[in-house]
Amino acid sequence: MTDNYSLFAVVTDATGRTNGSPEVEVAVISDTQRPAISITSAPANFARLRTPAVTLVGKAFDANLARVEYSVNDGFFQPASGLSSWIAEVPLVPGTNVIVVRAIDVAGLFSDVRRTYTYVVLSPLSLQVEGRGTVVPNLDGRQLEIGRFYRVVAVPAAGQVFAGWEGVPAERAMKPILIFEMQPNLVLKATFIPNPFVPAAGTFNGLVYDPANVTPESSGFLRITVNRSGTFSGSLVIDRRSYPFFGRLDARGMSDIPVLRRPLRPVVIHFEARLPEAVRVYGTVTDGSWIASFNMRRKSTLQRTRQLLFNRYLAFMRIGSETNSDEVELAGVLPNGALIFRLAADRNRFSIPAFPANDAFAGETPVYFPKRRGQLPVLGYAHLGFPIFQGALERRTISPDPSSLVGAP
Repeated sequence: MTDNYSLFAVVTDATGRTNGSPEVEVAVISDTQRPAISITSAPANFARLRTPAVTLVGKAFDANLARVEYSVNDGFFQPASGLSSWIAEVPLVPGTNVIVVRAIDVAGLFSDVRRTYTYVVLSPLSLQVEGRGTVVPNLDGRQLEIGRFYRVVAVPAAGQVFAGWEGVPAERAMKPILIFEMQPNLVLKATFIPNPFVPAAGTFNGLVYDPANVTPESSGFLRITVNRSGTFSGSLVIDRRSYPFFGRLDARGMSDIPVLRRPLRPVVIHFEARLPEAVRVYGTVTDGSWIASFNMRRKSTLQRTRQLLFNRYLAFMRIGSETNSDEVELAGVLPNGALIFRLAADRNRFSIPAFPANDAFAGETPVYFPKRRGQLPVLGYAHLGFPIFQGALERRTISPDPSSLVGAP
């Protein structure tokens, strides 16, 4: 239904004089019916085309039809030729093309039809290899379809490791399995290097804490065993609970591992081994609300730990200040080389085994006593030397909650 109206404007100035505009005829159309549109001639839907354009022909029906237009891959709409009988010459891009043609009436209502075509354009892939290794399948020099996805795997030779891709985004560069979208004249390069993990193999341990805000929830003990292949396994101990994990270091000595802690929030551990020596392993632990760091040394050998006990060094460590301190004594050595400590005040009640020591003669042993009945957890590094074994941990007060305070190295 159409209603016609005549509109005009009248203005009056300060003296009362008036003037009017010419009348304008306005038609108000009450329309709730969408237009209809159909394609009467076009290649079959999902056809693979070798031409850079496709022609679509169709019909549109509406009493108040305004225009017919088309779009490719969510781009801007372009006008088609004609209204009730329309034709669209649509340019294509290499790869997938999703074409939308719509009919719009004067009320702004519309209907659309869609077609999907693949414009097949071939381009050679240059797949280069540096070092001893192969890429499977070998697509070097093959004519591949632009816009299509392909999968290749970097396979190192014996004694080698994959060191990364060139020609791909950084977040995918260190993954040996690569899924890529073919681009014109694409060049990919896989690099292999001698296995850097042989000298890095071993067990590392250390403390996890935030030096600026030491709390029981974000502090603990971390241990990781790195194999000669670069795979690793380990555990994170926080508040008497141990959370296992495993993963693989990349050729840079890095890895990010998610660790589940039900019902607590999971954490992500970032490892960074300084290859090739890998004397230490650095990194961070975070659950998104806090972030703690660690700096782990390689575990000492059983022979050196036993030698420490054999020489009967005096063993003591003071936790706190001169006026508020706890003594920690070396109580023994386990068969696996772990040092056993106990708090002097509790010597008649129980002893607490420390985690495996680092190199005793390098002067560093992480000590972590989890939270005990009615007491705060304690963590720090014992420092070993001749002829005594001693160290100190600082107790900090963090208001307003003193229970959030643990000893910090």
